[in-house]
Amino acid sequence: MSKITVITFFIILGIAFSSSQIHNEPLPAQQVKDYYLAQTKLYINELENFRKNIPDGSKKNIQKYFLNARLRYKRLEALIEYYFNPFAVQINGAPIPYFEEDDPDKGQLEPAGMQVIEALIFPVYNSGKKEELLALTNRLITNAKTMLETNESFAFNDEYIIDAVIEEL
Repeated sequence: MSKITVITFFIILGIAFSSSQIHNEPLPAQQVKDYYLAQTKLYINELENFRKNIPDGSKKNIQKYFLNARLRYKRLEALIEYYFNPFAVQINGAPIPYFEEDDPDKGQLEPAGMQVIEALIFPVYNSGKKEELLALTNRLITNAKTMLETNESFAFNDEYIIDAVIEEL
């Protein structure tokens, strides 16, 4: 009888210990939110590095820093497209004029974002468009910072995160 009691005690102790270990880790939704916040800050840093190189940078450096920012954005793309869709058009919209579906009274909006910048610096960077490139980059940084500040209104939960990944696939 005492062997069964001891074994049962250790089983219950093991379950309690493993249960307490599980609860110390943040929930998956919180981990995704933390990932989003960290990656967005790194993305903004990459954009600022890119902007610093525009005034005096060579074609090669400008393209390199832009590609670094583009790769950082790709780590966030699924979350931005799902949770921050209005920002997605401003951050990585196609380089063509568009209309806002939710607010057609705004009329035609000018393209903005990484694809517009990409068209200015690839395949050949035209240094005569430096001011336009700086303006587009400043607008992109402002949009990314605004998106970062508005994250509290979006529900990062397990259901939506899985939905966001499925939608991106």
